[in-house]
Amino acid sequence: MSETAVVPSPTAERLVSPAAYAEWDGVNADLTYLRSHLPFAKANPKGYDPFWVATKYADVQVISRQPEIFRSNGYRVILSSQAALAAMEKPGAPPALRALITMNAPEHWANRRLTFADFAPKGVQGLEESIRAIAVRSVEDFLATGGTSEFVEDAALRYPLRVILALLGLPSEDEDFILRFTQKFSNPQDPEFSAAEGGVAEKAGVALDHDVLEEYKGYFYALIDKLRANPNNSVSSKIANGTIDGQLLSHWDAMSQIVVVATAGHDTTSYSTAGAMCALAERPDLVDRVRADLSLVPKLVDEGVRWGSPLLNFMRTASADCELRGQTIHKGDWIMMSYLSGNRDEDVFKDPFTFSLDRPENVHLGFGHGPHNCLGRNVAKLEMRIFFEELFRRVTSVELAGTPTRTHHASLSGVKTLPIRFTYK
Repeated sequence: MSETAVVPSPTAERLVSPAAYAEWDGVNADLTYLRSHLPFAKANPKGYDPFWVATKYADVQVISRQPEIFRSNGYRVILSSQAALAAMEKPGAPPALRALITMNAPEHWANRRLTFADFAPKGVQGLEESIRAIAVRSVEDFLATGGTSEFVEDAALRYPLRVILALLGLPSEDEDFILRFTQKFSNPQDPEFSAAEGGVAEKAGVALDHDVLEEYKGYFYALIDKLRANPNNSVSSKIANGTIDGQLLSHWDAMSQIVVVATAGHDTTSYSTAGAMCALAERPDLVDRVRADLSLVPKLVDEGVRWGSPLLNFMRTASADCELRGQTIHKGDWIMMSYLSGNRDEDVFKDPFTFSLDRPENVHLGFGHGPHNCLGRNVAKLEMRIFFEELFRRVTSVELAGTPTRTHHASLSGVKTLPIRFTYK
């Protein structure tokens, strides 16, 4: 058995730093080094429990495919500091989100099946007409900016949210309310957002702000009661009225699942859409190719997800002693699956740091892998495809009009602002 491989201290600190993912290039260089020299090694950053870091695509797959060994462990499925984990466990602290990603079999599948049919390929097929209507409206709103735009605010942020509202059966007039909720819940590590909320700094090491769930609980509980009294065909209604072992979900569990659809479906798609547009704005030749051949849009979508990798990582906890790449993992050890690193793995992706529309099979990890792969991936790919089809029927050129910025977050990050100039017909 080989000696324990250890991630160099500066690299370990950057792996948990929201600012490092906002800066982007440095942490990608770190992950490239680890893939080549320390593909599976233990990190010991200050203020965090030690964890193994899986940087190779194949290892992320191996871990993902063995949920009986590499377990989801409640809130610890998301990278969080020791202080954040301790706060979650204090008496009287807000309960943790009861999301699919936090669950193991058989509970995971029992909850997943409640909406599985809606997000399966057959269920998604019937959504194209309604999503295209939303895309057309969103493209018109974007074009109305007249040739200069902050693309995230003017398109990438609002369009996926409108699709999610339609899926959840929430009224369009709640758009601003739900947007505020998703931003507050998902962005506790971003100092700019914290300042806008009246804070002085980001909540270091807090991945999701559970205090926000308490703040908005009344809205979601009232929605659940309304849907139980008057069911409909929306995803929210199927969750609210779904049963496990003949019992309705508790209000908290039902709210948790609705919240996950609202936030995960919004944030990751928004970041992927913005990331793809950022790459296109830097490569006018790709804009010309897509405009000339809209059949390239599905490749643009998959490359946008790989390139943006908004879901940076998830964590697993070993349920037994085991071995990976000659390293001994002990029961209880924490493991980071770096999707960002896997999506840049040179053994899988030719020229991984090039945004390419020519990958013959883009087998990215942007939607996770194994039993916990993203439930909404089919909807996400459909809505992105439709948006870019409608956009490039009208837009004739795109270029950067300033320097893009990225969100400060160590688990979920993407392009936060994207100033562009464009022409259209």
